[in-house]
This record gives sequence, C-alpha cells and structure tokens, in this order.
Amino acid sequence: MDSIAELYGTKEVAEIVGIPEWRVRNFAEGEAFGMPPALKVGSGRGGRRLYDLEGIKRIAVASDLIDAGFAPEAVGRAISVFRNSPFTSWSRLSKVDRRPERLPVLVCEKGDWAIKGNQEAKGMFEERFGFVGTGNKGGLFVLNYLTRLVWLEQRIEEKLSKQAGRLEGKS
Repeated sequence: MDSIAELYGTKEVAEIVGIPEWRVRNFAEGEAFGMPPALKVGSGRGGRRLYDLEGIKRIAVASDLIDAGFAPEAVGRAISVFRNSPFTSWSRLSKVDRRPERLPVLVCEKGDWAIKGNQEAKGMFEERFGFVGTGNKGGLFVLNYLTRLVWLEQRIEEKLSKQAGRLEGKS
C-alpha cells in the first residue's frame, strides 16, 4: 500500500475526480461496486475512509460508467476487470503497449467487460456498425479510460507539489 502521505480522504477524492462527495461514499458503501477504501480509520460519524491512487482511479472510471448509464452491478463487474488489469497506468505500459494501436480501452460487449487494445476495439466497432444488413450483433461500449487516468495522475501531482510548497514556506 502507498504511504500515509499518499492516502486521500473522501472530500479530497471528490475534488480530485470532480464528483460530489456522496458519490465517493456510494462507491465505498455499495456492495455492488466492490470498491472499499484502502484504509478505514475509526467507525461511525468520526470514521474516515482513505483512498490510495489505485482506488481513486477505480472511482474515476466507475463515475464515468455511472454517467454513461450503467447500473451498479455492471460497474462492479467492469471495475473487477479494471482492478485486475496491468494496464491501469501510463507509466506501467511498455513501449509496445504505448503504440497507438495497442493503447488499452475498457470494452463491454454483450454485458461482458474486458480490457482490449484500441485497434482490437476498432475492429469490434467496425464489425458491429460497418456493414448494413449484417444482423444484430449486440451492443458495444468502449471507454478510453487511460486519458482520464493520466489527467488524474497530473491533478494528484499538482496537489502534492502545492502541499510541498506550503510545507517549505512554513519552515
């Protein structure tokens, strides 16, 4: 787990992701989402939920899926795929995986979630919608989550550097 300095409370997570605090709490409390905080300190009204970077990423992706109209159970299934993927950080991607045709996207095809390379997702899209009269092949949803995660990492770095600047100013 990250160090204590890299854990964020509910209010901070809401500010970083750009969502209301109640939504962060819903993700933590809703069993369907399967997204407990990294650390829970105390209980009741005085208790605090603390989130690490990976938890914040899951909250951002879950929020995007809720905004797209997915039910909590579907979001929970997507987050379990996302959680188990090695492709949740730009810095973790190999040079091969950073090639445009390999960049990962989150795909839902007929209710099944997977992380696919964007070229593969493009092929799925073309198969579904490229030809008229080929029959109903079912729905397809694609989320380019990596750009959201890079944005989140930048916001957190900015927040940390501001905090460091304030601490330096006090010494």
